Amino acid sequence: MFFEKLKSIFKYLTPIFYYAILFYLFSFISNLQLGFFESLKVTFLNKTIAIMFCKYFVVMFFTGLFFTIFSTLQIKSAIDFIFRGPNLFTTTIFLFLTFIPMIFEMWDELKKAWKIRGGRVGLKMGVVLLPSLILLSLKKAYDKAKAIQIIQN
Repeated sequence: MFFEKLKSIFKYLTPIFYYAILFYLFSFISNLQLGFFESLKVTFLNKTIAIMFCKYFVVMFFTGLFFTIFSTLQIKSAIDFIFRGPNLFTTTIFLFLTFIPMIFEMWDELKKAWKIRGGRVGLKMGVVLLPSLILLSLKKAYDKAKAIQIIQN
């Protein structure tokens, strides 16, 4: 049980590594005018990049911890309490907060389907699965909007 919770917290940290690779790659390419080896040195010894990713790591870790510990109903009641009752703003914040874990779950499902079909994990996977993730997210958002509309009427 504990390791499953810990695994779900660290699931939120996986995008950090992709961002780090892309950021260092762009930084390396932009510093190529200095020469190949000098560009490597400047890019990988840059303290501001490392500090930025440390901050991002901490934020994403606590985001994972937050969504693992609290249920969506607890989050909604806390937002309603802070803003003194339910209104359009609190409902919008609540829906936004519930979509963050859903997107990670949808991405995991798409990634598992990709691996089962024999696809390799790489840049091609991201390019192929991103439109599917967007369409699936829009479908879930539409379904949720219809459910809210039915409840309100």
